[in-house]
Order: sequence, then structure tokens, then C-alpha cells
Amino acid sequence: EAVIPTRSMMQQIFGNCLVMFRPSNIVSGDFYWAAKIGRYKALVVADCTGHGVPGAFMSMLGISMLNDIVANIDMNSEQLQASDILNQLRANVISALRQDIDAMGGLDGIDMALILIDSERRQLQYSGAYRPLVMIRDNSLTKIECDHMPIGKYNKNTPFTNHVIELEKGDCFFAYSDGITDQFDNSNEQKFGRKKLYGLLLDNYQKPFTEQFDIYKN
Repeated sequence: EAVIPTRSMMQQIFGNCLVMFRPSNIVSGDFYWAAKIGRYKALVVADCTGHGVPGAFMSMLGISMLNDIVANIDMNSEQLQASDILNQLRANVISALRQDIDAMGGLDGIDMALILIDSERRQLQYSGAYRPLVMIRDNSLTKIECDHMPIGKYNKNTPFTNHVIELEKGDCFFAYSDGITDQFDNSNEQKFGRKKLYGLLLDNYQKPFTEQFDIYKN
């Protein structure tokens, strides 16, 4: 709670927004992170390897590294790309866990959706490591595809893809971890799944976020 943004902080950065953070343990391998630095509003939704305490250690590592990265790059540069931050974060994780030189580093890593919003240019950048971004515009839902590689050691360390979206009034964006899609439906013991989630988002995205929160929670 001390290192993730409060709901009031999120509203100060983004205005009207929805945050649902419901870890199954006291500490979590999922985390979200946000900052307003320079010309950009930055948002991260992340899912770390492991659950509970092991996942929480990775969460703390990821949050610390994100803070360090944005403090040491030019957040006023129009040339900055969301993928630059993911590429740097991957290099930092591999180095910190000694995955480049020591088998003990294992395959721990982070799945992440990272968003940069430039309000002056009315532009959103997205880069994703196994976590997609959902955009709803004019009652149509689009899934913006992520790269299928984690932030951590992987057999192909190609650069992450940078997506640029020109923003329009009324656009709504959702990022999520698999914590919501992997919930089991008690009636048939099947996972909730992405298809049901997207249907729920599309049916309810125009409602006030307080109402949406209750719907998604239920």
C-alpha cells in the first residue's frame, strides 16, 4: 500500500478512472503503478511470476526499477517511446536476477502493459509484455496485441513493439492482469475468460466508473 498509488492519486493523474486491485493474498504478485512526469502520464498494470510473498518481491523490484528508470530518462522528449521503458526494464531485471550469467536467476519475470499519455499531442503509446490493452471507441472493442515475451530472460530478446494511438473524445482504455480472466465460475468450474470479460466491458463502459466497479467486482 505504501508503494502503489492510492485511488485519489490515480484520479489526480488521470481524472475519472477505475482501479480494481483485489489480491488473493495479503501481498501480491500483481501491481499497478502510475506517475505524471514531464509531458507524460504513465500507467503500468503488471503480473509478476509467483503469488504471495515470492510474487510480492518481484512486484517491489519492478516498482523500484520503474521509479529509477523514469527518474533517469528525459520524460519531456517527444521521441520517448513506451517500448523504451520496457526494453530498459527487461535489461534491469535480467541484470538484477543475474539471469544473463547464473542459472539461479531462473525464469522469473514480469508481464506488463505500459501506457504513456501525451495530453498535448492527444496521443497514447502502449507497449506490452504478454499483457494486451483494450480500447473501446464508438461502441466497438479493439484488443491491441502485446508482444509474447516477458520482462525477463527469454529465448528471443527482440525489442518490444511500440503502438501509437491518436486519441478521440470518448475513448476508453482497459488494462488488466490474468487475475480476472482466470477466476473460476462456481456454476460450471470454468474460467471466466477473456471473451466474457470483453463482453462485460463493452456492455458497461459508458456507465459511471463507480457502477462499473461494482459490476466487475460481482
